Amino acid sequence: MELTVSERLMLIQMAPEKADIWTLKMVQSFRDDLGFDEDEVEALGFKSEGGNVQWRSDATQEKDIHVPEPVQNLIAAGLREMNEKAILTMEHVSLWDKFVGESDTPEGVGTHGENGYSEEKISELRPVVS
Repeated sequence: MELTVSERLMLIQMAPEKADIWTLKMVQSFRDDLGFDEDEVEALGFKSEGGNVQWRSDATQEKDIHVPEPVQNLIAAGLREMNEKAILTMEHVSLWDKFVGESDTPEGVGTHGENGYSEEKISELRPVVS
């Protein structure tokens, strides 16, 4: 699965800290795959400023990473739980699309231009600033 730098960093943070030993071993292996090797670190030019990680936008942003089905299910369950608690952020949308997909997306909600809100509906949702 093609994952962006941002998605990889979020998935590393989302990994469960507690589970049965088999799940933890699988998650540990997946976290190793998500990590960045020396060449990537140099190419991306990672910097930490004010608690935020930044990287070069002109560097390769995606990497094909094998995500075993049990790990996909764990990620999807975690995203669903976050959704129920209403704690997802805009940064989670691409992960939702990749791991949960349209089957669990509420009816009438989609990407702009694909069964999503029209420009008129979006303008209704924007706060009016005077």
